[in-house]
Amino acid sequence: MNEIKIIQEVESLKLAKKNLIVKTFAPVIEQLNKLGNEFPEIKALETSTEKSAKAKRFRIDFGKALTLADKKRAELKEDSLKESKAIQNVYNKIKELTADTKAEALEIELHYERLEEEKKKTLAAERILELSKYDTDGTTMDLGNMADEVWDNFVIGIKANSEAVKEAERKAESDRIEIERINNLHTERKNSILHLWNYVDLNVQEKNLGIFSESAWKTIVDQLEELDKKEKAKQAKIKAENERLRVENEKANKKMLADKKRADDKLKAEREAKLKLEKEIADKKAEDLKLEESKKSASDIEKLSIVEDHLIDQITTVKSVIAKDGIREAQICILNAIKKLK
Repeated sequence: MNEIKIIQEVESLKLAKKNLIVKTFAPVIEQLNKLGNEFPEIKALETSTEKSAKAKRFRIDFGKALTLADKKRAELKEDSLKESKAIQNVYNKIKELTADTKAEALEIELHYERLEEEKKKTLAAERILELSKYDTDGTTMDLGNMADEVWDNFVIGIKANSEAVKEAERKAESDRIEIERINNLHTERKNSILHLWNYVDLNVQEKNLGIFSESAWKTIVDQLEELDKKEKAKQAKIKAENERLRVENEKANKKMLADKKRADDKLKAEREAKLKLEKEIADKKAEDLKLEESKKSASDIEKLSIVEDHLIDQITTVKSVIAKDGIREAQICILNAIKKLK
């Protein structure tokens, strides 16, 4: 067991209190340290009834010393509690007897402070109201404690800034109105010259027509109308020329059709006359051929008739049947030929 020392534990106490605690616990600590020094000898003994008896005696004596230490602790603590209570009672008495005087002094002190605080609140409210004129919220600012010089400079800055913002807003609104006017004028002017838009220069087409002055716009419109007038005159001339050419072409077409009809009629008549003549010639040739054939047929019929008559005369002169049949067959052939020729 390490040696017990309590100097460090009471170091922070006043000397009288420190000496009291050290003196009270000194005999106990001395006895415990003595027993602690003896304990290693007991531990070193061989296991025996003697060692057991000595260990028991040590435990009892050691326990008594600890009990005594606890008793000393209780005594000191009880004295300390009584002292603490006495101290608290003295303080309570002092507090009770001085409370009214302290409260009265505080009231006197705070009365002026409250007056000052009210003045600051009133000043802050006035300054908040002043700032509201310039669209600034001063409720989160410590305006009541702000020095007059600082406040004056602050207000001048806020006022200047507010006027600058309002001026910028006025200018922005003025610009917006002007832009709207220009855009509306652009739409109005463009609609008024839609029928002339093809004559508008590309550079002008890409611009906002509302930006031109009245005189400049009038000049542009006059130029466009002059171009339109010239274009209409040109188109009218072209139309008249086209109409003249159409009429002449129509007359030429009619004459061409009439000439073609006369030529076709003449050609048709010539063809019909030629066909008629050719038919007459062909008919004459056919008639002549028929007459010629008729003459030839009559001559042949006559000759065949002579042959047939001869065969008739000869049939009586032949004796055999075969010869007779041959003559009859020949006679039949001749008769058929005569019939065809007729």
